Amino acid sequence: MSRTIDLPGGATAVLADNKNEITPRRRREVEILGSRLGRLMEPLMTAARILCEGDVIEDRSTLRTDDGDPKYPGPDVDLTEQQLRLLSRLNDATVFAILRSWSLGPLPATADDLLDLDPAVYDALRLEAAKASDIFARDEFSVDNIEDPASPTGD
Repeated sequence: MSRTIDLPGGATAVLADNKNEITPRRRREVEILGSRLGRLMEPLMTAARILCEGDVIEDRSTLRTDDGDPKYPGPDVDLTEQQLRLLSRLNDATVFAILRSWSLGPLPATADDLLDLDPAVYDALRLEAAKASDIFARDEFSVDNIEDPASPTGD
């Protein structure tokens, strides 16, 4: 089921809530970029979820306790320029994939077209994309996921 969000300036956007609402054409780039980032994605998605659960952080000192320890047990990730570029492209591809409609006129034709949006609208959509990262999570491989109980061999 899609959901409607308010955007800065009084606009609204309808976003996909599950993978079945997203066409393969719009999903493909997210899946390719996600696989290229590999093991880096898990700690980054954890960090994104931590930050998205709260409000916008205006005072970075609120990220630490009074003793100076990190308040949020997020990962300490040092990214290369290439990883940062891939992550930025992944974020834009995710916005492009989940954006079903909006009140701003025609939808962007490509993920790169998002870069021409009003910065406040762009930031709001990127935040929503971070919240929606679970949509693209791959199913974990396990024997339980592939066994067919109806099969006479159990395979």
